Amino acid sequence: MASRWSLPANFKPPATEADLDALATSNVPIVLSVVGEGMPLLYSGQEAGNPKRLKFFERDPIAWKPHPIGDLYAKLFALKKRTTALWNGAWGATMIHVPNSVPKQVLSFVRRDGRSKVFAAINFSDQPQTVRFEQALYHGAYTDFFADRPATLDEGTTLELAPWDYRVFVQQAAED
Repeated sequence: MASRWSLPANFKPPATEADLDALATSNVPIVLSVVGEGMPLLYSGQEAGNPKRLKFFERDPIAWKPHPIGDLYAKLFALKKRTTALWNGAWGATMIHVPNSVPKQVLSFVRRDGRSKVFAAINFSDQPQTVRFEQALYHGAYTDFFADRPATLDEGTTLELAPWDYRVFVQQAAED
């Protein structure tokens, strides 16, 4: 199934080799792959912090051990499982761009359905960003997912994002 959403025209992903290296060693791609549309791709051993490229067509054991990346994936996959807006394909919600004050550095979007809503802001730059948002699409009472605390977002909301940082806010409808 083709993606139902495309990046805003003025969003510029990292272009220098140093930026791409920094992005590859950050958690930004992991977070986007889980809270954005589509199916996250996990390489064998990635969740165990496997530092080597595995050999093709040969036995190449993975040293399975606890790793912070595995903890991050477990937390994000639990969120994806319980948050219907993040489900895959026709069962999940489309990413809706939320315009912001630094569109070349920060990607911001909402995914919402009748039972849940997720607002994400992701800094794709090597510089800290102070970001404000336009439109009312993101307004509401949320849980700041990684900080595990309540957050109210409205027209006065400003987020401070460190280089290669992200914030994910979640709303769940009350259970019947």
